[in-house]
Amino acid sequence: MGDGGDAPWTDPRLNGEARARAWAEALSPIFDIRVTDADAMAVDRELRNFNLGNMLFGRVDAPAQRLERDRARAAVHGVDHVLIQHYLTGHSQIEARGETRSVKAGDFVLMDLAQPVLLNAAPIKALSFVVPRVLFGEREMGDLHGTVLSPGLQPFVQTLGTLAREVGAMADTLSAAQAEALTDVAATLLRLSLGDDPAAQGRRD
Repeated sequence: MGDGGDAPWTDPRLNGEARARAWAEALSPIFDIRVTDADAMAVDRELRNFNLGNMLFGRVDAPAQRLERDRARAAVHGVDHVLIQHYLTGHSQIEARGETRSVKAGDFVLMDLAQPVLLNAAPIKALSFVVPRVLFGEREMGDLHGTVLSPGLQPFVQTLGTLAREVGAMADTLSAAQAEALTDVAATLLRLSLGDDPAAQGRRD
């Protein structure tokens, strides 16, 4: 179920610059990456992706880096998905829709991959869901681009974090049936964590 194989930056014969280039290339379909301290680009950095059926799940142990997705990249790689990332350690600043927000350990940050975004991140460990837009129903996800969800501020976020960590711990061993069941739960918790949809209220009125 996982992507498997040895990542190119784990080759001990490579220097920090070469490992940083290999890391950036692996993420290039989604972000333009600049590792801000190539000397700290260790061979044991992790980037694993798992196909859970209805969505993708990822584990990452990333160096300090600058990540940018501009309009041109979004147009070339037309991904009608939303990236939701849960920080286990570390922090970042995200610039989206003309606003800058801070993301800290314990938070979730939501990125609409159809829109430009810029992140300046310290070394982080994180878990991520890449969710097709259709799983959010009629919810307008573009308006939530750059939203930060904190467990102390929004209901259900702490429960979503617990689920993400549990999936991260057993992603290597999940059966297809288990993965499908977990994605149903994850999608429900994501929708609950986002709260009521103001547009839906308008449609009912």
